[in-house]
Amino acid sequence: MSLRRSSARGAPEHDASLVDGTQLSFPGLTVTVRASASVHDLDPSWVLRHGGGGIFGVDERGLSVGSGPHDDLRIADCPARSALFSVAHGRLLLEAQVSLSVSGRRGELVRLPAGSAHRLSRGDVVHLGRAQISVIVGGVTHMGTTVGRGDGPAHDCAKLTSVRLQSLPRGGRLFVAFGGEPAVAYLAGRRCDLAACLLQPPGPYEAGELIPDEVVIERVWPDGTTARSAVGVLLHRLRRDLVHAGLDGAALVVRAEGGGATKFAVPPGASVVVQ
Repeated sequence: MSLRRSSARGAPEHDASLVDGTQLSFPGLTVTVRASASVHDLDPSWVLRHGGGGIFGVDERGLSVGSGPHDDLRIADCPARSALFSVAHGRLLLEAQVSLSVSGRRGELVRLPAGSAHRLSRGDVVHLGRAQISVIVGGVTHMGTTVGRGDGPAHDCAKLTSVRLQSLPRGGRLFVAFGGEPAVAYLAGRRCDLAACLLQPPGPYEAGELIPDEVVIERVWPDGTTARSAVGVLLHRLRRDLVHAGLDGAALVVRAEGGGATKFAVPPGASVVVQ
């Protein structure tokens, strides 16, 4: 893994190799590079988002938060190893080393004394001093690439029961349900157009099928002046919006092996509505 450093004018200065244990410092945030096996070789992982905007994965090795030199997520105002996130049997656990609190998706607040443990769910927010850490995704994720693997994790998408895309003056709202209360993602501009094309493609294609890039380009960029590479960029942004809504974007929006086509992983029998 390598990092290219650029000057303020954008001219590259030099490349630096990143190895396990390398620390990267940004204003208000320090992260540690950890080498790991392929995501498909790990137990189910979870994804956290720091209030400052950073996104961090948690696997069976855990992730520590604090101001110490060995913490994975360094927050200046917190004691060393203030909190430890770990995965056990697919569940995300929080070990509080200092007093902190956790708020749930429905607004309930749980106060944890130092030394206590708590099981976290998607949508929970950990309040550590002035810092907030949100649980945004549970299960194996594929955030490092815009290319899916086959049909994606079927054990997730097979449970999808309904998808509804509601058009707004500038973009739209996407409602995705797995049998319960739907997760809602706001999609701006062409991201909404891409979702609409995948969910309501022109004949003979149907939702859940791979839609060729030529069809997507004609629908999303009707002037026909866009390069094929723009589809991949837009796909990445759509997935990111889904992740921010607590969904597994890479599992829901799947790229064909080798590229050239994309699908929204809607299982047979699921309700699909585009308004």
